[in-house]
Amino acid sequence: MGRVLENNRNWLFILSERGSRKLFSSEYQIWQGMSARCFCKTTGNYEQYGGRGIRVCNRWRRSFRAFLADMGPRPSDLHSLDRWPDQDGDYTPDNCRWATKREQQRNLRSNRLLTFNGRTQCLTAWAEEVGLTRTALDNRLARGMALANALTVPRRDYPASLT
Repeated sequence: MGRVLENNRNWLFILSERGSRKLFSSEYQIWQGMSARCFCKTTGNYEQYGGRGIRVCNRWRRSFRAFLADMGPRPSDLHSLDRWPDQDGDYTPDNCRWATKREQQRNLRSNRLLTFNGRTQCLTAWAEEVGLTRTALDNRLARGMALANALTVPRRDYPASLT
């Protein structure tokens, strides 16, 4: 790639055979994307963010360094910014985390949330926790089984095929 001349949390300045160039850190790119989704009407997904009233807190909007101080470095390339626990809430220190794709998929507005014994999770997470497939749990509920029974009645183990 080239020789790193300066390393900063915002960017890397790299000297290569073709000359020098500035590369922005992944955290900086994520911060820019967050702002664009909320404030730039020409951004492709503005309607799902700024168009729904989702905003970035003033502290983060004004300063990438404040965003980085509050969020810390991105744990890995598998993590991205997630609004959690309130997916309809603003981008604020209390409502954001670094999350994997799997964690984010369990925090979608379209997920079916179930509350049992004071805990709320999406249907998929409950199914995994109790040893059912998502489809099996969904079918139990669709047939009118009470949530407590759907989550606690053991799965039937059918005998293996005799063929």
